[in-house]
Amino acid sequence: MAHDFNNLLTVINGYAEMALMRIDENNPLYNAVTSIRQAGKKAENLTSQLLAFSRKQIYKPEVLNINNAIKSLDNMLPAIPGGR
Repeated sequence: MAHDFNNLLTVINGYAEMALMRIDENNPLYNAVTSIRQAGKKAENLTSQLLAFSRKQIYKPEVLNINNAIKSLDNMLPAIPGGR
């Protein structure tokens, strides 16, 4: 299942990358597409972790800067109902 999900993410991330190459940073959709790409990359990372877990591979955790993680969510919050 993780492989199938990863295949879908490849398509989503690919289209997000192509869209970002075609739209100007001043376009109102630019930030939304950037958020899609960032979420897709995070989902790819999570899928890699799930695949490693299912294979019982050792995963090397990384130090997380919580401030940067929270700031990265700042763009998504206005789009969520009840968000900022």
